[in-house]
Amino acid sequence: MKVFVSGSTGDLGRFRKAAAEELIRLGGEAIEQTYFGVDHRTLPSLLKDKVKSCDAVICLVGSVFGAAPPGSSRSYTQMEYDFAHEFGKPTFLFFPSTKCRLDGEGQDTPEQCDLQRKHAERIRSSTYIWYEFDDETQVRLITAEAVFKISPEAAGGKIARAVRTDFPTPLALLYDDCIGSQQPHLLRLLVAESLRFISLLALHDSAVHRIFGCQSADTEERIQALARPAKLSDWHSLLRLACPDEGPRGGARFITEFAGWEGRNSRKLAKVVQAEDDLSQRRIPDLLQIVGTVREGISSVLADSDFLRRYVLLAVTKTCPQTGNCAAQILRGLAPRSFEFVRDPQSPLHPQKGQLYLLSVDRRRALCLSPSLSYWSAEGEERVFGWAALRANKDDTLQLAIVPFDEHDEITVSERPDTRSMLTDWLGG
Repeated sequence: MKVFVSGSTGDLGRFRKAAAEELIRLGGEAIEQTYFGVDHRTLPSLLKDKVKSCDAVICLVGSVFGAAPPGSSRSYTQMEYDFAHEFGKPTFLFFPSTKCRLDGEGQDTPEQCDLQRKHAERIRSSTYIWYEFDDETQVRLITAEAVFKISPEAAGGKIARAVRTDFPTPLALLYDDCIGSQQPHLLRLLVAESLRFISLLALHDSAVHRIFGCQSADTEERIQALARPAKLSDWHSLLRLACPDEGPRGGARFITEFAGWEGRNSRKLAKVVQAEDDLSQRRIPDLLQIVGTVREGISSVLADSDFLRRYVLLAVTKTCPQTGNCAAQILRGLAPRSFEFVRDPQSPLHPQKGQLYLLSVDRRRALCLSPSLSYWSAEGEERVFGWAALRANKDDTLQLAIVPFDEHDEITVSERPDTRSMLTDWLGG
């Protein structure tokens, strides 16, 4: 599968490169204008031939007109779009959002700026599929989405698409990076983070609604031991305690689909946990078989987690205690966008910057995920999710620490007032 990637270097070069790298990582071939050199006498014909030979075209469209033949009213990137239209190629349009930090502003004349503005307005109103992106991470994800529409098999199939759509961005990118790998440590990382995320979400929900371990025969000592999960099997045990079958209190939890979820998937989960342990112990006589077992098992587990698409993940990015005004960013479940809202004075919830909420739109309910999952961002950096883990101090007290995704530093949040109240019901006072 060959895909032509179009975009002006002046403002979108970095993002064009991200799209091309994602195409290559997904097993495709990326064709970029930047490789061809610039000769205004031959380049238009060369571009036309290159676009004609491709299966699809991705056009990154910004405000920079960019390079063009002398005296031409069309830039090379505009020509690439027109060639795609001429040959009827599947075309995907990527527009930077208003908060996207571009590479530069280019060196266009006022006339060229006007030509580019009219070009962008014209194609935005076309029938082609278009997306907006904030950063390189989103370019990767929407590139994978475009590839899925061209060839589902090349993009990892329905499971990969569901993970990209329904799971937090770090886990979605980790899935893309690791699921096709033959390297055991990458598959182990994917399994560990996937199981930890699902377990933590279920654990938080069940602890908040006081049904954690309600049907378990485990002793309090056993449960407190699991508060320091050291192995993947510990996380599996926590997941089992967090997913009781429907009982007298069935339906009390927020994510209702977690009722009995572990029971339905217990054999698959146990198999994956055992295979991951075999890889960690370097039991490699049947390495390829074990790798295949891990890949098949984790894909099956994630496929059975597609109920997450019925929930919206939202991060609070700004609050004003005096007015009750809040700003938020939708991360998953709806089209990513920012918006402002005013907290209902009667609501018991007091949103704080960095808090994550899970929304059930049809039921008009929200579950605060703090402190188990958190969100923060810094100017110019990608958004980062933190997933909680319990750590023992030197005095043998427990603290809830935020572990940044795929990093080793920890940020302790044990002083937050809501930490102990959430954990006390299942850790013991």
